[in-house]
Amino acid sequence: MLLSIQASTLKPILSSLGKVISTKDPMPIRENVYIHQDAATGHYLATASSDAHSLHVVLPFDEVEDFEPICIPYRQLSEITAAVGDSIFPMLFKTGKQAGTKTPFEMVIDYGEGEYRFIATDPSGYPVSKLQPDTFQCQVPAKQVLTAATAATAFTAKDDLRPVMTGVYLDFRKEGGLRIVSSDSKAL
Repeated sequence: MLLSIQASTLKPILSSLGKVISTKDPMPIRENVYIHQDAATGHYLATASSDAHSLHVVLPFDEVEDFEPICIPYRQLSEITAAVGDSIFPMLFKTGKQAGTKTPFEMVIDYGEGEYRFIATDPSGYPVSKLQPDTFQCQVPAKQVLTAATAATAFTAKDDLRPVMTGVYLDFRKEGGLRIVSSDSKAL
């Protein structure tokens, strides 16, 4: 398998996945990022899960060959992504024949200046949560959410006695889209 992605593209994805991954999870396999393909859409996804949450993020790979689902240790993936920095070279994830190894889960990440080798995990035991019948999916561009949430924080209260007013409310709409609301009790 060969996957190609820019480190600058992967960093924010790993940052959001890191909020779900626990380093002391009772199920050690959940300390990994599960990379798989969504059967319905064909998108390549990175999934992180905990007891309470599952987060699925679309991975915009530049190139994909002989794709197989795999679990990559989050800590190692975030360390190598940070070490690569904003290199102009894409990160190439290789396993099996592409990596020149007989071990199916040995992974090599080539990043222009060198390579990083480690053992990935068999994804067959990864607990993927099923969507409940009353849930829905919503796709909103990350830059728009960040811009709107940043603007909304200007209207949050600074009063510790009313903690609900110190945050930003995200209202996901079933018909699509997202509303971002905040209030300081004077303005909405």
